[in-house]
Amino acid sequence: MLDQADTARTRTARTGPRLDFQEHLADLGAAGLIERIDAPVNKDTELHPLVRWQFVGGVPEEKRRAFVFTNVTDAKGRQYDIPVVVGALSASPEIYAIGMGRKVEEIGDAWMQAIAHPIAPVVVSSPERI
Repeated sequence: MLDQADTARTRTARTGPRLDFQEHLADLGAAGLIERIDAPVNKDTELHPLVRWQFVGGVPEEKRRAFVFTNVTDAKGRQYDIPVVVGALSASPEIYAIGMGRKVEEIGDAWMQAIAHPIAPVVVSSPERI
């Protein structure tokens, strides 16, 4: 039986990595890998320490999550209307794997293939200034 993480991984493995961040967040949510914090959180003093705690506080990798803070404030009392997302790319091997559209055990090989077969850069000319 597939768990939520397997379901999201299967979906992304079939279509490749998401190129849209909102779709990536939806995949993480479907896999149960996001903690949504709706309470006011001070970006200057609370936001990163809350997230950092999972790395230095002894939370095992398989239990680490991405965080979406929806009620962001600052030390001067200002409120921000844009959510802040932290850890949505690599807070855990599962999150990283979903972002790559691979299974966790395939990540090393994917990196070795990428290193062995780099994609050539595309030079883009600067647009004229108005």
